[in-house]
Amino acid sequence: MTRIDAGRAHNQIPDQCRAGFDLRFTETNTSKEIVTALEEIGRTYEVEFTYHEIDIATYYPRQRPLARRYIDLLRQVSGKEPSILHSNGASNARFYVMQNGDVQILMSNPTVVDAHADTECLDARSLPAYYQLVYDTVQLVCSA
Repeated sequence: MTRIDAGRAHNQIPDQCRAGFDLRFTETNTSKEIVTALEEIGRTYEVEFTYHEIDIATYYPRQRPLARRYIDLLRQVSGKEPSILHSNGASNARFYVMQNGDVQILMSNPTVVDAHADTECLDARSLPAYYQLVYDTVQLVCSA
């Protein structure tokens, strides 16, 4: 839940409650499957859902030419074989793809320690390689 609204005062028993949330899904579930599951939950608990936006997730096959070149850059910069993850992580990439189907999304990041924990931090030693990757990627895209 990202927002819950009910009543007008702390000591009031509200006649209704509204809650909002952002649900992200991947290519393994269609938006129809997600809506069907939510509606089933709604019937069980007498909850009504209002949908403001239902969009597709993005997926970019590593076999595409730009992806292959990007993976080669990762190899060169890091000196090791890159890990390819199909992550459910939050990203606004789908927004850009929906605006223009020609947009190609490939993501990577510097090393993060203890992600999503109170002790989360960036490993500054990874920044030079990440800078080089970003620089080389811009050169790659501009020369294409």
